[in-house]
Amino acid sequence: VKYVAQPIETLVSRYVTAADGDQCSAGLSMGTTGSFALVDVTYNYKRTSDVIVELGAMLNSFEWRIRYNDSLNSAPSMLFDLLVENGIGSDKTASVFLEYGGGKANCSRYRRLRSIETLANWLIVTGASSGVGLVATTRDDPTRMASLFGFERQDVAGYSEITDWAILNQLASAHIAARRTVREVVELTSTALAAPVYGTNYVVGDRVHVLVQNQAGVRLNGNARIWGVAIEVDDENNEIPTFQLMPT
Repeated sequence: VKYVAQPIETLVSRYVTAADGDQCSAGLSMGTTGSFALVDVTYNYKRTSDVIVELGAMLNSFEWRIRYNDSLNSAPSMLFDLLVENGIGSDKTASVFLEYGGGKANCSRYRRLRSIETLANWLIVTGASSGVGLVATTRDDPTRMASLFGFERQDVAGYSEITDWAILNQLASAHIAARRTVREVVELTSTALAAPVYGTNYVVGDRVHVLVQNQAGVRLNGNARIWGVAIEVDDENNEIPTFQLMPT
């Protein structure tokens, strides 16, 4: 099936609704949706989960969440929300402070990761059309990359179900836009029972204020978004969260 100039939210809604059809009820229906870009895509026997992942990975696309609706006047249901970038979470930078080595000292462990694992500045994207291979390439400024890292990084991405060169070219550009810089993640472990409390005062997606300092001085002092969290339970049954934070 080929879709031309279709809004992303329309495609997601179509597949979610189909997955919740009479023959295969998933108990999931569309909830809040934003407005996103128009795309040209071709799907051959595509799973709904793959459609959502691929459309959500496009540049300036959506963030999603599943929300439970347990109204007194209706049967419980699950709603699938499509939100704009940074649409999940709230601005808690004036009320939530995660601080290590000073200030409130409510974090006990700190780690900072700078990874080039997914870094790429030269993308070759392949597809297929009527038995003839299609190739699109996009290259970032090689001078900029050489000055920052001393080298270029090339990668290949294949989309065998896409038969439109223009779409492949858009995908290549989106890859470069998302992967042209080093990925940086800050990890902080909150001390047990220290306020503010995760799940009560803040959750994944929220923007909070972070302070990290050690013998070398202030390592980070600014806002960051909670990208992920892992919960450990100590010997006294206290939940201790470790956060993955993306500085903003």
